[in-house]
Amino acid sequence: MSVPLRFFLTAPAFALLSAVVIALAGPAVAASRWAPAALAATHLMTLGFVTMTAAGALLQILPVAAGAPVARARRVAGVTHAALTGGTLLLAWAFLGGGRLLASLAAAVLLVGIGAYVVAVARALARAPTATPTGMTQGFALACLGVTALMGSTLAAVPTPVAAVPRSTLVDIHMAWGFAGWIGLLVVGVAYQVVPMFGLSRPYPSLLHRSLAPVVVGALVFMATTAPGGDTAAGHFFFYGLASAALLAGFGVFLLVTWRIQSLGRRRGDGATAAAWRLAMGALGASLLGAGAAVATDAIPDLPIALMAAVVFLFGFAFWLIAGMLYRIVPFLAWMDLQREPVHVRPLPSVRQLAPQGSCHAHVWAHAVALALLIAAVGRPVLAPAAGVSFGLSALWLGFNLLWSIRLYLRAKQGLSGGRG
Repeated sequence: MSVPLRFFLTAPAFALLSAVVIALAGPAVAASRWAPAALAATHLMTLGFVTMTAAGALLQILPVAAGAPVARARRVAGVTHAALTGGTLLLAWAFLGGGRLLASLAAAVLLVGIGAYVVAVARALARAPTATPTGMTQGFALACLGVTALMGSTLAAVPTPVAAVPRSTLVDIHMAWGFAGWIGLLVVGVAYQVVPMFGLSRPYPSLLHRSLAPVVVGALVFMATTAPGGDTAAGHFFFYGLASAALLAGFGVFLLVTWRIQSLGRRRGDGATAAAWRLAMGALGASLLGAGAAVATDAIPDLPIALMAAVVFLFGFAFWLIAGMLYRIVPFLAWMDLQREPVHVRPLPSVRQLAPQGSCHAHVWAHAVALALLIAAVGRPVLAPAAGVSFGLSALWLGFNLLWSIRLYLRAKQGLSGGRG
């Protein structure tokens, strides 16, 4: 239980740190995507919250969903957790004025930690007896994580453009691999397993299993290889047009199929996890529309519509989905651990009883207030402090609910131990 739990309980703290940076920076954080506070807040979320949670979740999910247990999971978890925690803090500090040397150190720590994790999980997937849709898609996502980490480390350590490609273009590619390749495919792989299970519905079409991940990675590779021609009209069309259209179309199809599967399920689902998934899919749709509008109107990434799409994706789609999954995974892990008790002196609590259901459900919906303020702050930077405070409260609420689940678990375990004594 300690292997994934260390990641899950650390993640809300990084979301809270991101909120503190937004609140303290104020209007400056929304002035540009190049603002130091914006870069720090973004990486505290992408590395400290999303990647932190995903690293723990995959160690717990892959043995069941893909038949791919990770060898020496405790050691891998310890190294990865320490590297992600230390490297993310160092990187945020570097963005906020720590200097190039600190940025290089952060890049090295993160590259070693993420690299070790990717290798360990990739070896587990390679040894899996059968290739499942979840396992194959997570393999693509892990490859994208490796590319994202390598590009990010290069950008942090090398102050000058590489191969005559403008630095802004390299950042765009880095962001695309991270958002679409790592986070996007990570969610798709999890959805293949949990959406039909939660809703007692039909599985995703096999054509989507086989084609979506290769299309996404192919579009990202195409985007990267055409970047040197980005200054020409034709190059700009290829870079922002065809590749972006393929990414948007791929995730748009995934979204529509997910909505249809959820609507045809025999179990509607009224818990926090079901509500979080519905809201997350709505946020994904909004972010895709915003990104599509930015591409169609040839908007530069600093214009509000593109920034709003990124905010909705990271602070809406990713946050809602991760919160919803944590509200299901943590109580389930606690319940599984209680099942191992040799003597049951009284009926064990159910999975639902090991979580504060009302508080979890209220938090999922209340987070919409924080998201609305974050979106509004892009157009009206004066709202940034209020947005940061609101998001901070949401992060605290998430952490409180997870700790409350642990409290209920420890109380139940203590009761069992007392009964045996």
